[in-house]
Amino acid sequence: MTYSTITAVSTKQLLNDADYFLHAFNKSTDTFTFVKTNQSTLQQLAFVDGREKITVDDTCYQLKTDDIESQFLPNDSKASLRFIFHIGFCGSTLLANALGQQADKVLCYKEPQVLIELAQLKASQHLCYRDKAMWQKHLRFCLSQLNKTFSLAQTAVIKPSNWVNSLLPDIVKSGRDIRAVFVSMPIEDYLIAVFRGGQQRFQFIYQLRQHLVQVLPEYAALCQEIDISEDDILLQVGKTTAIVYLMQQQLFIQAKAQLSSEHHKAINYHQISTVPETSIKQVSQALQLGLETQEIQCAIAASFTKHAKDSSYDYNVNNQAEINQQVVDYYRFIFEQASLWYHSISNTSHIKIA
Repeated sequence: MTYSTITAVSTKQLLNDADYFLHAFNKSTDTFTFVKTNQSTLQQLAFVDGREKITVDDTCYQLKTDDIESQFLPNDSKASLRFIFHIGFCGSTLLANALGQQADKVLCYKEPQVLIELAQLKASQHLCYRDKAMWQKHLRFCLSQLNKTFSLAQTAVIKPSNWVNSLLPDIVKSGRDIRAVFVSMPIEDYLIAVFRGGQQRFQFIYQLRQHLVQVLPEYAALCQEIDISEDDILLQVGKTTAIVYLMQQQLFIQAKAQLSSEHHKAINYHQISTVPETSIKQVSQALQLGLETQEIQCAIAASFTKHAKDSSYDYNVNNQAEINQQVVDYYRFIFEQASLWYHSISNTSHIKIA
């Protein structure tokens, strides 16, 4: 892509128009990067983290953080921020896709890269994070940019990557009114989802463990125990999957404790897949999206028969269940042992998982 630092686009346009999407934050150069996009692109993409093309003009618009933040007036500071937080592989993309089908009412930002970059800065204890005034300024700016919509009738919903769960304490204490849905699944289903993905998901789980333990250092000893044990390597993977699940659950519990009960809703993949209309109604109520029954039914019809991350593929629940059963049959011993280990540490640790 072409990088442009001096453009015909005004700072006012970048700050206020949803056509200009805050894509990245580079602390080493102290720059924010915007790309020009449109509503159709944001709605169609499974992720807006750069894996797929977001820009419509192949240009990045870069400005210095001080320059743009000095002109930023947080006049929407009283506006609610709405989130779909998730632990990964649990139907959150499907949920976001369904909500986004009602484009006149809902705009979903799915896994924006800029929040991943903030999470990485926090995990590395970057100077930017240690300077609390600077950190809060950057965080508030980024969250406000992800609350832009293409019309006054729309409501923005942010679905961060599960990598961003490490930022949950900062988000819920950002001084904004937060409404959130927390999407999860039982530990047994999480194990199936990870092992179903094979080596690629194993690598992801270990990377996520390393990231999360930076903000939850009390789990470092358990992680080391797994690594130096004489367990079979696949059982080590299973236990690592379990501890990644446990750390994310702890972050969820801590975040919920900071929110009023009517401002958050817990939901799981089984509910989304088996009673989608009821589930989306509950999500709409929790996030105050105002979706009517007919709109929800149309959204389900448009999104639930397609693969959530690639709409060119049809999705069949029965086929998925068959594959899951094959995974369970093959790894049954690993799953049983990892699940038992998980329940033993969650019951004896200071954190209790509901």
